[in-house]
Amino acid sequence: MPVKRGPGAGLRNDPVGSYDPAIAAEMARQRAAKRRTPEQAAELRAKRLQWSRIAGRMKPRVFEMYGTLCWLCQRAEATTADHVTPLSKGGSVDDLVNLRPCCASCNYARGDRDPEEFRATLRAKFPKVKPSRNWFG
Repeated sequence: MPVKRGPGAGLRNDPVGSYDPAIAAEMARQRAAKRRTPEQAAELRAKRLQWSRIAGRMKPRVFEMYGTLCWLCQRAEATTADHVTPLSKGGSVDDLVNLRPCCASCNYARGDRDPEEFRATLRAKFPKVKPSRNWFG
């Protein structure tokens, strides 16, 4: 059961004096459950290293194939390669069909959202964003 946290909730030095050992224990249990095991951390480090090596080889090919204009905002110079289908949703890490040139701000802001959903957000914020050419065809 998630513990509702408020100012000083469950803390020993709570000025209101509402320290509850049960709440403090539950908060500690939740923090421990979120921690990675050493094996999980090592596996994640290995994956990230593999991804960065692949990205280093693929990025020049992406720019050569698609140009250097950001595929999302169509305004900025691309400095990163973005995954059309995010890795977290099963996208391929080393397939040119799944990679597009992207400026860093769009790449990081998009996260793992759908490209069209993100582009609609961009158009709402910045009405002068050009409609994208068909990157999927």
